[in-house]
Amino acid sequence: MTTIKVFAIVVSATFFACTGGGGYSSAPVPQERYCDEWAEMACELAERCDCLGGYGVELCITYARMDCADEIEAPVQSGRVTYDAHAAGRCLSASYDIARDCSLEGARWPDACDQMLTGAVPQGGYCEGDQECISPLECYDDACVALPQAGQACHPEYSCAMDLYCGSSGLCETYKPQGQSCADAYCDDDLYCDSRTDTCQPYLGTGQDCSYDTYACDDDLYCESATQTCRPYPSWGQPCADPYEDCADDLYCDSDKVCRPQGQGGARCSDSRECLSWECNGEVCEPDENDICDFSF
Repeated sequence: MTTIKVFAIVVSATFFACTGGGGYSSAPVPQERYCDEWAEMACELAERCDCLGGYGVELCITYARMDCADEIEAPVQSGRVTYDAHAAGRCLSASYDIARDCSLEGARWPDACDQMLTGAVPQGGYCEGDQECISPLECYDDACVALPQAGQACHPEYSCAMDLYCGSSGLCETYKPQGQSCADAYCDDDLYCDSRTDTCQPYLGTGQDCSYDTYACDDDLYCESATQTCRPYPSWGQPCADPYEDCADDLYCDSDKVCRPQGQGGARCSDSRECLSWECNGEVCEPDENDICDFSF
């Protein structure tokens, strides 16, 4: 995935082949045309969606072309990955369908984009990322290695294969599903360790009791001190959440303990928490590359 630094658009470094019907073709994309065409079309799309953050299209294209060269051309030309023109075409078509309305909310990254490049580096070979290694090898300390599987002894630096962790016994273990013991283990990502039962359980929803585990509320919820139940973070103009003076996303808690909007680049500030970028320099908010617009996922 390529992230262009001058605007908040996150799409695959792809070539959008336009068709007369207003969509984009899934025809194969030759690798030698890939970066030039993608940079031009992606930046035109970013301009239409008002995601350039004040930068011009030409400057966007320059940065996009550079990023694509680093992430696509260089590894392909080095032989560390192989390029699939058919998968690239399908990726472009799916990416455009996601981005065409200038909103990527809830979007699922197209599978074809992950199939466009295939690792070609054998065990022991130099690599710069997992995607460059022949599956199921992983890139560790700049070399493709076969990290230990479940039940095998952990790597000397406490590493295991993807989606595993190094347990206290020194063996690689799987994350535990709902209902299993977490007394000496870790739960799956969507679960927490219930301190009452030492078992993995789903995070708590709005209104549920969190007095026994104040960290157990689901995303965008907190454990309210007064009621000891999970509540949504306060919105604009509401009193800040206790006890940590938190607010909903893109808001901050002001000196009156009220939630206010964080400022975009150029807004006046006295503290970094007042800025979307969390950077206040010279009483002015720095631009935030990831908050120019919502055209990202």
